[in-house]
Amino acid sequence: MIGAAVLLGLAGQAAAPPVAAPPVAAPPAGWREAMVRRDTARRIAADLPAEPRHFRFQCSAAQVLRRPYRWVPPKCIIARERPVTDPERFAKLARAEAAAPEVTADDRLRRTAWLRVMLLHAPVEPVSEQFKTFFVDEAVAATDLLPAPPSRGEALRSDIAFTVRPRLIEYPRQALRSLAEGQVNLRCTANGEGRLHCESMTPYLPDPLVRPDGGLGPQDRFHLVSAAMRSALSAVVGPRTYDGRVSTGLSFTFSVDFRINQ
Repeated sequence: MIGAAVLLGLAGQAAAPPVAAPPVAAPPAGWREAMVRRDTARRIAADLPAEPRHFRFQCSAAQVLRRPYRWVPPKCIIARERPVTDPERFAKLARAEAAAPEVTADDRLRRTAWLRVMLLHAPVEPVSEQFKTFFVDEAVAATDLLPAPPSRGEALRSDIAFTVRPRLIEYPRQALRSLAEGQVNLRCTANGEGRLHCESMTPYLPDPLVRPDGGLGPQDRFHLVSAAMRSALSAVVGPRTYDGRVSTGLSFTFSVDFRINQ
């Protein structure tokens, strides 16, 4: 089985004048963290505090239960004064964490920090230890939800002239395992240096957010959006579009259609 990700809109560039093959660039450091912090902040925008609220979590890397061994997905709980070292107690606390209601602003802040830790720090592969935990600190603040740069107009994807083309997309292996497919749409705006600010128009937070066992819900769309975002943020836009407009401040839709070739 081979995975394929196809950039939509490339056919519209067929009439563009030929250009030399541009170099390859990397997305800016911290792009994934910024994406996750911004998008998790959206869900509780009215509750975001001016001063950061700090939370500390204890997370499990794996739990191997009885023979034959099986891998249980990572889970995180609010850290106690003393680390939880018993796997059964940890699992019980993780189930309670998953079932906790989001009634108050503090509940929503804690759950948002928990969601960030699970998306950004939990390992995706099993480890050999029977029970291993680690600690992660996370903060939530109003600055997580910085506004997008102002747009001064719309453009088609095929109008944009890149001095550095978007990085080739690799199908995320986590999405391949679950045979996840679908189209991802990003709204991107070019800044004065030619780099893109992109925000996902495709929701990717798990639904349901948590599973009864305390783990995070399905993350297929998160992996697809991350792959599309990595590609878009690696690009550099030229000073003018193919139709002669100044690129700075123009917004366009960057679409990626993820399809698995059977």
